[in-house]
Amino acid sequence: MSRPAGLGLALVALVAAPACFDFQGLIDDCTRSRGTDGGLCGTPDDGGAAGGGSGGGTGGGSAGPIAAYCDAGAATLRLDGGGTAFCFNGFLWASPTPQGNELNTVWGSAPNDVWAAGYGSMLMHFDGVEWTSWQGAIPGSGALRTLDVVAGLSPTNVLVAAVTGLYAFDGSRWSKVGAYGVVRGVATTPAAGGRIAVVTENGCTVLDAGHSGPAPTRPFPGYKDVAFDSSGEAAVLDWSAFDCAVYTCSGVRLGGSSIDAGGCGPMWWTPDGFQFAANGVVTRIDGGEVVTGLPPLNHNASAFDDGTGWLVGGTELRELPLGTFTQVDYPSTLSLSQELEGVWASPDGGSWVVGYSGLLVRQASDGTWAQQSGGANVELFGASVDEGDVVVGRDDLFWRLGSDPQSDPAGSAVRDVWRSPTGVYWMVNEGGRLFTPDGGGPGDVGGELHGLWGTSDTDLFVVGDDGVGHWDGGTVSWVPEVPADAGTFWKVHGRDGWLWAVGDSATLAERDPAGQWRLVHREASGSIYSGVWLEDGDAGTGWVVAGNTPIRVSAHGTLTPTAGLGTGNAGFFDVWGFDPNDVWAVGSDGLIAHSTNGSSFVAVESGTRTFLERVRGRELGGGWRELLIVGQSGTILRYRYQR
Repeated sequence: MSRPAGLGLALVALVAAPACFDFQGLIDDCTRSRGTDGGLCGTPDDGGAAGGGSGGGTGGGSAGPIAAYCDAGAATLRLDGGGTAFCFNGFLWASPTPQGNELNTVWGSAPNDVWAAGYGSMLMHFDGVEWTSWQGAIPGSGALRTLDVVAGLSPTNVLVAAVTGLYAFDGSRWSKVGAYGVVRGVATTPAAGGRIAVVTENGCTVLDAGHSGPAPTRPFPGYKDVAFDSSGEAAVLDWSAFDCAVYTCSGVRLGGSSIDAGGCGPMWWTPDGFQFAANGVVTRIDGGEVVTGLPPLNHNASAFDDGTGWLVGGTELRELPLGTFTQVDYPSTLSLSQELEGVWASPDGGSWVVGYSGLLVRQASDGTWAQQSGGANVELFGASVDEGDVVVGRDDLFWRLGSDPQSDPAGSAVRDVWRSPTGVYWMVNEGGRLFTPDGGGPGDVGGELHGLWGTSDTDLFVVGDDGVGHWDGGTVSWVPEVPADAGTFWKVHGRDGWLWAVGDSATLAERDPAGQWRLVHREASGSIYSGVWLEDGDAGTGWVVAGNTPIRVSAHGTLTPTAGLGTGNAGFFDVWGFDPNDVWAVGSDGLIAHSTNGSSFVAVESGTRTFLERVRGRELGGGWRELLIVGQSGTILRYRYQR
């Protein structure tokens, strides 16, 4: 690949784009279509093509402004004023847009034909104007799947490496290639009529442009990267026993020495041969050091045959003129930088960088860079949907959606928000403060606070490291019946004059309408009860969540665990419901579950691996309901449905 004339070597700056969050501006502009761009409102069918589904529109009801929604079949929704937001299984990415899954890789055949892929089986395409979603187009790829590499030879010959195999795009649909099992890497070159290097769990092979070739040989247990030289010969970078070395696909070691390092990669071709990064050092395969003193830029590189291009890792973007590695300044978002994971050096200008939180950064024709989208590295912990939408999070963040956010970089993480009947928003933070956005409230009241609930501005309950406290409008008094040595309390919820608080050691405390507290349940070595929803105070029914298990509570103290949900270490953080037959729980790795029978939960595919911290909902009228789910990286999901 030759270097474009527009790729400058001067120091350039990435310029932060205007706010990427257009909560109020989502519109009903989703159309049924099929085509090579994936089509708007199209979800891939089991054959990997896009199509089907109808769009969403602005909601109704009297509960304040409602942003757009997605029908279960929608994939991409156009935003008012430009841009898109992605949908998956009915869940809309209201923030960030178009989506917030981590992106690992990006490749294109031209500035108007770019593919990016990453966590949550995210696969997306840019046509030069807007991004459209192809999430789920890889058959058998669930939300917890990660697509690590995308590469190609042309707009009609694009490949993706996945744990379920190798997949190719022919211009209209994705289909599986061969039976390679887990595919760890793929690289392409136009040399020799087009060649494709594929690294699987069983070894490496080189295919022709028609995807034909021998079976993989010689496994590389420490595989890090694969690349082609200018003549079309493939090489594999392998890290085994702290030894970074380069091999041919058949296992012949290239170069006379290697580097002893705690990790290595990526690798790229230059006129002086292959080079790779390891522990802040760029090394040739003959052992010669090209440059030292770099940060551990171990994520991705994209270079032309003359050795120029881009190298990314951590929060840094480096330009690759031979031996120079000029640093390119990268802007922070909401005071925090984002990890860069993938880069594509476009031969026609318009290179792209992708990373955490759906980050998309594009190079303009004049050589400057600008962030196109991506969430902030700020965690959202709480939400209120009583009158309009409010979310809270780190740095004392208070955000009434549709207005400018309020935050204090010196502040703590706001863990919860509750709106009183008079319209006052009350918040608690990890600094031990109970306060309102205008500075009202008592301020510091003790150790870290994690949750609150109340009935009025002079009747609030807070929970945290010091147990359960009550605000009467003058002071906060700690409830002696729930001693501080009971451990940290995380959530509190009330109804019908009753109150439940949950926390460490499987603790559930209950307050009756007469104001008497009692410990309903506690186990010295029990799990953390991280969420609670009191369904019926008089009957003593509701739900708590612990780890990956929803627990049904009945008769003011009978606890019945249900079947565990989630994959791996995924666990629940919150539970909330409309009624006994419509209860939702959310948690880590994008975990969402729904109960429609009052006794068990079923996992719901969310299309993300983002940690989801809080779920709240509201009635819209006519049987319609809406959920607002918030979490890490500024994530806000909306889901509208009819009961």
